Amino acid sequence: MKETGLDPRLLAAASLGRNGKVFADIGTDHAYLPVYLVESGRSPRGTASDIARGPCERAERTVKTAGLSDRIAVRRRPGLDGVEDTGAEDIYVLGMGGEMIAGIIGGSEYPKTAGIRLIMQPMTKQPELRSFLLSGGYRIADETLVRSSGRIYQLICAEYDGIAREWTDTELVLGKINAEKGGELFYDFAAATCRRCERIVRGLVAGGRECGKEASILKELRVIIRKSRE
Repeated sequence: MKETGLDPRLLAAASLGRNGKVFADIGTDHAYLPVYLVESGRSPRGTASDIARGPCERAERTVKTAGLSDRIAVRRRPGLDGVEDTGAEDIYVLGMGGEMIAGIIGGSEYPKTAGIRLIMQPMTKQPELRSFLLSGGYRIADETLVRSSGRIYQLICAEYDGIAREWTDTELVLGKINAEKGGELFYDFAAATCRRCERIVRGLVAGGRECGKEASILKELRVIIRKSRE
């Protein structure tokens, strides 16, 4: 599989992995990422797993077609069950809700092993996932944004060091490292987040409900956007 055959979201996830590391792709579906990691030389071998039969069957077909059945093992199992037997060093958990990803990570002690890197792409609940990681002793080592098919995706890379941390509510929403990097895509993302936050605040106010936290985030978002235009 050529690099151009992988969509921008999966390419961005691959870029957060480390060269030469054994991988585990959790919730793999078609196993496009595992095949790319091996074919590109980024990884010597790894495991593609999913809880459902259909995704595993699709993954097996992809791996077999690529001629990589001896280097990519396809396993049907939930979450991180059995991951300790794979020797995985980079663990990819992509395309799920943030709370589901947190549940998968929190359900195993293996991600706390020294040298393990988590690469995550939450579809929803990104602030909740960041909060879970930071409070649970995971250091968010890197973040990136990528636009694919008209949508901006957030990717988060974390490693366990046992130190609990706190970010502001706005940093949890946007990603502190994303904000530090800045760039046109970040400001597009911040503007879209601001519009969504405005709708939430209007709805809360109309319903006579408390919106202090949301209003505070909205205020900070507007400052960020204003600075981007200066």
